[in-house]
Amino acid sequence: LLEGHFDSRSIASSDNQPANSLIPEYQHQRVLIGCLPYLWIIVDKMKAEGEHQWISSYHLDSGCTASAAQDHLVLKAGGDIHHMRFIVPFGNELDVAIESDWVSRFYNWKQPAKTVRATLRNTSDAALISVIHSQADGSTRVSEAAPVRAVSESGDSIQGVYSIRLDSHNTITRLIINPEGRALKYDDLELDAVVAVETRIDGHLMQ
Repeated sequence: LLEGHFDSRSIASSDNQPANSLIPEYQHQRVLIGCLPYLWIIVDKMKAEGEHQWISSYHLDSGCTASAAQDHLVLKAGGDIHHMRFIVPFGNELDVAIESDWVSRFYNWKQPAKTVRATLRNTSDAALISVIHSQADGSTRVSEAAPVRAVSESGDSIQGVYSIRLDSHNTITRLIINPEGRALKYDDLELDAVVAVETRIDGHLMQ
């Protein structure tokens, strides 16, 4: 299990700037979680003054293809198949599009490529969880990826918590993503970490 945190921030400033060109304050936090070798989970949290449209773009290499399945995208690259899906909090609307685009490996040389864009609209406080299931050959599959309702230690409802389930033969791995690391209870788990992992083999708890 790998975990990394990245933060960026823009603060409005009036130094040598006319009033109508001020950049509104925003905050962007990204957490990368790798449950190797199968899952990469990207947690993006954005905040700004007023409602905005947030777009997350994934640029695919030239020669890669992308298509939509029932509940995920299928990415094909160099003979490998990868599945991609997105999770947003309850009440948020998400649009996902596969667009024709280009990449440039060498100066002044454009090659046709695809870009996956996930768009959240009309919100000042947004969260987007991207789940990339690499080497999706059918022996392992993501059977669940959704927001869940957890409770605090005092019993209050907590939102912004997500569940991902990975099935592989007789093994079930469940990941609870808790981006803010709050102390909470969900189902039969108690945690205060950014991610909790539970693995069961033939129904027996292993970790």
